[in-house]
Amino acid sequence: MRNTVQMMHDMKKQGVIEGVETKNALDTLISMSGDYIQGYYFSKPLPGDDFIRFLAGTNGS
Repeated sequence: MRNTVQMMHDMKKQGVIEGVETKNALDTLISMSGDYIQGYYFSKPLPGDDFIRFLAGTNGS
């Protein structure tokens, strides 16, 4: 994973790392400078309206 993240950065690209389910995995990926990270650690998949409410609630707006 570290090599993939570095390769993307070397190519001036950003990537989404999917499937993050634990705090340990999140911390590891943050230490690798992952650009975007998503997975069940943050939320299960949501319908569109629920997703908008989720974003509003987590961003304090």
